[in-house]
Amino acid sequence: MAQRITTNQLDSKLKDYVSNNSHEHKQLHARVTDLSDAVKENRKMFTERMDRLDHRIWAIVMLTLGSLMASVLTMITHGMS
Repeated sequence: MAQRITTNQLDSKLKDYVSNNSHEHKQLHARVTDLSDAVKENRKMFTERMDRLDHRIWAIVMLTLGSLMASVLTMITHGMS
């Protein structure tokens, strides 16, 4: 037959479980907070890099259009002469 647990023993085990759960919850909360901070930092770095890349692409597009316009104007002016 199974041994009966007294209310004092049950209360003691319950307090142990609550204490362990609270300790583990605090550790888990700290890890989640650290992970959240790391994700925010990585998102900021990624956004900054994408912005820099975007500026470089627009600079290349503008230089290409400027060169194309200069070539077309040169062909037009030499064609009129």
